[in-house]
Amino acid sequence: MPQHDIHRYFSNILLAPNRREKNDIISTCVKYCVYLRDIPTDNLTPEDEDFMRTMAEIDAWYEAEMNKAELKGELKGELKGKLEGKIESAMTLIRVKFGSDILTPQIVSQLQKLNTKQLDDFLVGIINWQQQEEMSEWLFGNEKV
Repeated sequence: MPQHDIHRYFSNILLAPNRREKNDIISTCVKYCVYLRDIPTDNLTPEDEDFMRTMAEIDAWYEAEMNKAELKGELKGELKGKLEGKIESAMTLIRVKFGSDILTPQIVSQLQKLNTKQLDDFLVGIINWQQQEEMSEWLFGNEKV
């Protein structure tokens, strides 16, 4: 889209025609459209060149921040998934070893309070425990304060 067509397109912005902000908005939008479209530009003023450099820096920063946020979200989701998987494994072992009726809401709640290391310790312990009381003693004895 040639630059004069862009001006015509943005000229319909509903601001008072005599307000300087309208021209500033139009000018910035035109520059940004030229930047986004990577339209070859001849005879850029130093101000326009500076704007293009600034937009490139902002876009690079924004892209990096979005990538970090996405990675952080993926890692958080992955860790949460692993934790939920360990809780499910613990509940399955409890049902198999001690019976379904042993898996009370209190025990499930206690399991959900454990961190990954505590769940690992619990899973190792449940293999060795012979009585349900041993499990309950460990589980409620390790309650977070």
